[in-house]
Amino acid sequence: MPPPPPPGLSPPPPPTPAVSPISIPVGAFDQTSGGAVSTSFGTCPGGGQGTGYARDKALARYVVTLPVKGSYVMEVQFGHSGHMDKTYARWDAEPTTANYDLFAGETATNKLLTSEATTLDAGTHAFWIGSSPDGNWYTLPWCALTVKCLNCMVAPPPPPS
Repeated sequence: MPPPPPPGLSPPPPPTPAVSPISIPVGAFDQTSGGAVSTSFGTCPGGGQGTGYARDKALARYVVTLPVKGSYVMEVQFGHSGHMDKTYARWDAEPTTANYDLFAGETATNKLLTSEATTLDAGTHAFWIGSSPDGNWYTLPWCALTVKCLNCMVAPPPPPS
């Protein structure tokens, strides 16, 4: 247990959260791999259309700037399409059927899923999501993306001297 502060001084305030959830517009991808990705694919549970494509490989990359090092997850709201679907997602590399941080199959239709937690440094990162070559399973449409930090706390600045 730390010693009490000297007489007349207050203890420092507790650490404060450093990162609020970051919502990423699903149409804000900056790159694709394997073919086109459409922002009018399938349907979303709250109405409107999702993002994805009916192709064996159709990935979208989203660039995310993280303010501090931490353990991050991506929450993905999935929608519905008329295809047989499997979607894979991964931080900082294209996902494959063997390497991914999140997987969504038919049972994830209209559900909110969370990726595995990944420790990421502060700075710019990529989040890839879509279908990977897996025998012509297409993307399950994604309707919302939200980045959350599970352990991001920073100490407050020191008091003025």
